Amino acid sequence: MNALNLGQNYVVNLKGCPYCGSGATFTTTNEFELYWVHCDECGAVGPGDSTHEKAIAAWNRRHDETPSEFERLCGREKNNA
Repeated sequence: MNALNLGQNYVVNLKGCPYCGSGATFTTTNEFELYWVHCDECGAVGPGDSTHEKAIAAWNRRHDETPSEFERLCGREKNNA
């Protein structure tokens, strides 16, 4: 994991790229107030969001760590199916 220092003692760990495992970089654009994380090696880009917390959480979330939307709607999770 890469440690990302966002200032004022706020450090976040970025997981490696889900596709190639390389390091990731946090990016922002002031023009649209959009935040996202991208892979330094293969260029994969995580979902953009309105806050850096949400963009980082989306990048760090992995499909095998959280139930799918279908499973949540059905009240089931992979381990309880």
